Amino acid sequence: MPSDKLKIIGKVILLLIPFGLKWLRQKPLAVQHGWSYKALPTAHNVVVIGSSFAGIELVKRLAETLPTGYRIILIEKNSHLNFSWVFPRFSVISGYERQAFIPYDGITRKAPAGIFTRLKDIVIDITANQVHLASGEMIDYTYLAIATGSSQPLPAKILSTNLNEGSEELRNVQEKIQAVNRIAIIGGGAMGVEIATDIKSFFPSKEVTLFHSRYQLLPSFGRKLHDFVLPAMEKLGIQVILEARPEILLGHKSLRLAGVVQEFDLIVSSLFEYCL
Repeated sequence: MPSDKLKIIGKVILLLIPFGLKWLRQKPLAVQHGWSYKALPTAHNVVVIGSSFAGIELVKRLAETLPTGYRIILIEKNSHLNFSWVFPRFSVISGYERQAFIPYDGITRKAPAGIFTRLKDIVIDITANQVHLASGEMIDYTYLAIATGSSQPLPAKILSTNLNEGSEELRNVQEKIQAVNRIAIIGGGAMGVEIATDIKSFFPSKEVTLFHSRYQLLPSFGRKLHDFVLPAMEKLGIQVILEARPEILLGHKSLRLAGVVQEFDLIVSSLFEYCL
């Protein structure tokens, strides 16, 4: 029987083949489009709100395919792409937080001139044919796409819209973690598991307890991943409590589970930001 590693490699290859064939078909068409597109002052606007991963990919494909007579306007409140996948880790370890913010400069680097405009602004209203911005500007549109992503507290998201302030938010969380000893993590999804293991890996002396409401960690994935992750977390010294829904008491410093109250210095939950 083939090993799990070979099975994964085979599945990846099967996924990559159609993507490769699509790229080989799209690339010559994109080059041809770059030669034929002409920027017009009367071009219709295709507005994309939000430059999440979906928004960026949409803009890139539009920049390779929109015919003459149309142009793209990307509206994004952030100065940089927030690579939120690394926020949990960079909330724990210091010195890397600025690398979580990626410039938008390369989105349409090879696109024809005049096809793309990016505005750093906030949308406050949308009508049947206009987008109203916080700056007071109103953008007419013929087509509109909304790709604003999700809304979550730290460590999944930050509130700031620029590099320096966003980095400072992550540094503030790092300082909180470094200053305390007993830490509770509520939720055994990808974010909870990463936060718990990173804290315990970089700060072994801290007491870390993870509470999860289900019988399986990382429930979006298969049972095999749970069977691998749980012993690894316990080996690190993380206390994992499954099928538990602790009540967060007033002040966000205590948890009550089955009538027993436990005190913590820091509680991390998807319901609120880090709380001391």
